[in-house]
Amino acid sequence: MSGLSTIAFRVALLMALGLHATEADIAVVTVNQTVTSTVPAHFLSVNMDWHLYDEEWPAWGTASVLNIDFTNERFIKLTTALAPALWRIGGSEGDMVVYAASSNDSICANTSFCLNLTRWTQIDEFADTTGLQIVFGLNGMYGRTTPTTPLDTSNIAWFLAQLAAQSSSALYGFELGNELTTKADPTTIGHDYIAVRALIDKYWPDASSRPKLIGPDLNPDQPYLATFLSIANQTLDAVTYHLYIGYGLNPNLTQQLRDPAFLDQDWQTGLPLAATVAQHAPHAELWVGESAAAWHSGQANTTDAFISSLWYIDQSSQLAAHGHKAFCRQTLVGGWYGLLNWTNFEPNPDYFTALLFKRLMGGRVLPTSVAASSPQLRAYAQCSGLTSGGVTVAIINLSDSVAFTTAFEGFDVGPKRNEYALTADGWNALTMQLKGMPLSCIVNAFQPSAACRHCFLRRCPTSSRCWWHLAAHSSSNFLARLRL
Repeated sequence: MSGLSTIAFRVALLMALGLHATEADIAVVTVNQTVTSTVPAHFLSVNMDWHLYDEEWPAWGTASVLNIDFTNERFIKLTTALAPALWRIGGSEGDMVVYAASSNDSICANTSFCLNLTRWTQIDEFADTTGLQIVFGLNGMYGRTTPTTPLDTSNIAWFLAQLAAQSSSALYGFELGNELTTKADPTTIGHDYIAVRALIDKYWPDASSRPKLIGPDLNPDQPYLATFLSIANQTLDAVTYHLYIGYGLNPNLTQQLRDPAFLDQDWQTGLPLAATVAQHAPHAELWVGESAAAWHSGQANTTDAFISSLWYIDQSSQLAAHGHKAFCRQTLVGGWYGLLNWTNFEPNPDYFTALLFKRLMGGRVLPTSVAASSPQLRAYAQCSGLTSGGVTVAIINLSDSVAFTTAFEGFDVGPKRNEYALTADGWNALTMQLKGMPLSCIVNAFQPSAACRHCFLRRCPTSSRCWWHLAAHSSSNFLARLRL
């Protein structure tokens, strides 16, 4: 960030809520020039699950890894726009999946979850086409009859041997098991990870191309994690945990997501886990491997609506600031929290939030503070992800009655800035607007081509009525008026 005081200051108003503000206030956003943490390009990533068609209908349908259409052109194009990203394939049913050359193999006779090599090839080709890197969750319960029964690794060994022979360029790494804290003893799981690490090393003897091992993919449980890491710490390239602050069946979820104290629970929940990783596995990266605004498949018209975007940009920024190297969103498609609707792959509001974050928020995180009369204004800053440099500031206003005039301090503001004001007609709206322009027509209009790589800085190819053209705004008075 040398020379920061001379570069243009780009303001990305990722969360500017337009819900009929009737009052005005002044807030000062201070951005420190010292980089405190960094994130890789794939930091904001996505998940897919194994749920059956009628499970919690109509939340999942054909969104399962086993039956989704990986050849759908719209699905491919919209996913490609999110690359680079990790693609975690996991979930509770991942601990029921068996691996076989064909679905007719005897091992598949008594299960609805059989992954054959033909389907794996389709998964691999989708990842290769879209630029995703696969993090595959292996069955952590195969042959386990009690919490202290060791894992039967025979099916995993066969599967890994097949994948190694294919030499997939899209395979990033493996996990073992999903949220097993109540199903398997942490010491037993630790030794299972040692066994799987040995298999990965055996089938990929070249360390330069060897898939990583990530785990234990648990809900926050610091004592369990500490015991597990005391056994398996040297086997891991990354330590991952799941993070949900909301409950999908809570009728007050929308109001909770507007509460600053409620939003702060996210990163505060992860603090003991981060300290445990730093103590027992300081070489390993820290990931949130599964997260949405609410568990239990999310909540219709909430976790797929505009209100979820407040949580999404807030948690993304918080995790980046607190040393996490990956944040895997539950889900790319599936449930009520998918970035895409499983019925037609139409983007939900959080899809655009992810797109803007990946384009605008670069890899270096800058400390940011807000001086305002209300805690409902939140701000985060990162060195810009745009090739032209600068700083991107994400501003979130949780109020539906107060508009803030925001002054920026910490360095000299350059002559221009670009504003990306995302609004909606209500907290639970399913359509988001960019500077007043509805983004619902993204289904037909959006083509993630080179012209769009810097995300809305240029007019995207259009059909029908969807146009985005954002001009630079003068900032000579150092004030950005957010009419919220």
